[in-house]
Amino acid sequence: MGHILELSIKQTDCPHPILTSKVKGLSIIVLNTIKNENTQTNFSIFHSPSVEKTRDAIKKLKNFPNVEVQEVIGSKGQLFSAIYTFPSTSAFYKLSFKGFRLYPIIAKDGIEKWFIYLENDDEKSFSWVNDSTTTLVDGKRLSVSEFYNFYVQLFLWIWMDSQQNNLSELDGLILENAIKSGYFNWPRSLTLSELSKRLSLPKTTLAYHLRKVEKALFMRSIQQ
Repeated sequence: MGHILELSIKQTDCPHPILTSKVKGLSIIVLNTIKNENTQTNFSIFHSPSVEKTRDAIKKLKNFPNVEVQEVIGSKGQLFSAIYTFPSTSAFYKLSFKGFRLYPIIAKDGIEKWFIYLENDDEKSFSWVNDSTTTLVDGKRLSVSEFYNFYVQLFLWIWMDSQQNNLSELDGLILENAIKSGYFNWPRSLTLSELSKRLSLPKTTLAYHLRKVEKALFMRSIQQ
């Protein structure tokens, strides 16, 4: 039976670890990669702690050596997305041939995190990742449910940041606590009653605000 590997790596031939080292607090969420002859074209979401750092990240991406930015899309506050191309990295080739890449790929604090599905997982260690441009920082196996929970929480955080001006203070507090506590996990890590006690809110009030946030998330998704 196959497994999902979570691999955290450092790279010297990829712009993502370098950019997230230069812009403190910047996260890059790679949603898709298209392989060309000797290059890779990425579609990614960039998230930074402030509007100023967002502008700095866009500038550094456009000026990064060997990176060609086709388009910056939907820049809003602390978030922007972009389509850009750069020479294919060693890790991209190696990990793509090793197994099936699962998205997103996450870069933060100079480290890129990959998720790989291996049909025949007989690896005793992850040392095969290392080469002259790629260094393994950490590696572990995940269950399907662990990967699913990570995926759900990640995109809830992205949506929450994009909606920060549209959420009330209470809505934001509830959503943040619901995400951190695992309320949106599958299966849930705690019940609505337990979350109600944690926040010292009546269960009916909590349910109303959660439904309000969930409706906003649903309406946004069908409008895109």
